[in-house]
Amino acid sequence: MSRWRISLPASLLLLVLVCVLAYGSAQTTQAQTGPRCFSETNQCIEGRIRQYWEQNGGLPVFGYPISPQIAENVEGTSRQVQWFERNRLELHPEKPAPYDVLLGRLGDAVLKQQGYEWHAFPKSMPQPGCQFFADTGHNVCEPFLTAWRNAGVPLAGQFGGVEAGSLALIGLPISSAIEPGGEGNPYAVRVQWFERARFEYHPANPPQFQVLLGLLGNEARQLTPDADVETAGRIAFTRAQTDRQFVHLCILNADASGCSNQVQLTGSTANEGQPTWSPDGTQVAFESDVDGNWNIYRINANHTDNTRLIDNNAVDGAPSWENLPGRGWQIAFHSNRDNGVFNIYLADSRDGGSVQQLTADPANDRYPALSPDGRRLAFASNRGGGSARIFVADLVIENNRVSLANITSLTDGLEGESRKPDWSPDGTRLAFENIRNGQSAIYVVNTDGSGGLQDLTGHSAFNGHPAWSPDGTRIAFHTNRSGSNFEIWVMNADGSNPAVLIRENQTDIVHPAWAVLPPAHTQE
Repeated sequence: MSRWRISLPASLLLLVLVCVLAYGSAQTTQAQTGPRCFSETNQCIEGRIRQYWEQNGGLPVFGYPISPQIAENVEGTSRQVQWFERNRLELHPEKPAPYDVLLGRLGDAVLKQQGYEWHAFPKSMPQPGCQFFADTGHNVCEPFLTAWRNAGVPLAGQFGGVEAGSLALIGLPISSAIEPGGEGNPYAVRVQWFERARFEYHPANPPQFQVLLGLLGNEARQLTPDADVETAGRIAFTRAQTDRQFVHLCILNADASGCSNQVQLTGSTANEGQPTWSPDGTQVAFESDVDGNWNIYRINANHTDNTRLIDNNAVDGAPSWENLPGRGWQIAFHSNRDNGVFNIYLADSRDGGSVQQLTADPANDRYPALSPDGRRLAFASNRGGGSARIFVADLVIENNRVSLANITSLTDGLEGESRKPDWSPDGTRLAFENIRNGQSAIYVVNTDGSGGLQDLTGHSAFNGHPAWSPDGTRIAFHTNRSGSNFEIWVMNADGSNPAVLIRENQTDIVHPAWAVLPPAHTQE
């Protein structure tokens, strides 16, 4: 498939090119070319790429930059490119402006990565109210047709229905509209694939945000950065959209100031969240209601082998994954399968088998956290009455069974409800959230009970779900301190220097889980 093409009379095509050249030249003269940087991803755009980004839709069309301008092999030719959340911009200096910048054919590329061959998709005949493309045999109908026509480089639609701009920016349709669950659509909304984009229909959004472009740049990028790029690890998190929530991955910059790359890991017709990493950082466990109730699932960090581990009619969630001495990789989770009361359970992470109940208290025991050495368990519970507190217990492994001993509360006397504990990498401290009067603060306490409680954030907003960095020097957390939406922030382990890490307009970003990169150790 060519970069863009449309059948036009030669005279009309010449007129289009002349006008585009003139307009593009004027725009190039007026547009700024200096660096424009984005704190959201810690990347900058400049030169011709900045001009093109700003002139052709900016953030809604391309998203934030997720890489610097780099040289890549594009269809056999080395070119300067820059990756964005929704696509890749390529410099083609041999072409006249505005076509000296082209979008990568990521619609085609991402479909192939997902194992689909779009040439085999069913073709259609012309339909009333739609635009039919004989080149690929697909119609573009509403609501995607208006979005396709409105997209495009400057001058699109100004020459008696000539839509060269839309073809240049979005490309030809390579599928018809596909409902969730159909071939070529593992997403929770109706989509239509084009050469360079994926349109998504979100009917619950405000009208101007109902047709969105998919994050193809994130999805096409490799999950592992170049070998010579030092990183601070990866953060799995939940991206909560209007009607669905999915698990995403952020590959951090070396200084953990932002994402060098961001990709969607899960995406079904359900809700998914509360991710946790495998001990070696190659897999993610999460909770999902894809089967009508919440169960525990596992997926590789390269998008493969999405497997349900726990299948139960109760609510199973909040997984924690560690390597237990003599037992191998185990996942702790909470479940209300015991007469509606939440208790802590343990299962083999390979197949979800050998489920054991660890707690059986009349109170609710929730949010388990296995210690890094696999010898202790922290959890939240309202046992003894009152609000939930943070407890720790020793794991006793005998005769291939696991039980708890020395159950101790670490937060006696702290007002409010405490939950979601997370162990420091050395196992000496626990970070947790404490909710009071509708707001939440993050605290740290020593796991031996010494030293008292340290409030890192205060209750001026909702600050929750702490996640230690692999080196123990920082803590990621979600917060709504900037406004109505939740973002992921990072601070030093003493609460100093808080800064935004992952932010997206009109979307809640929550549930951080921090893992090393590359893997730290392997399964026993």
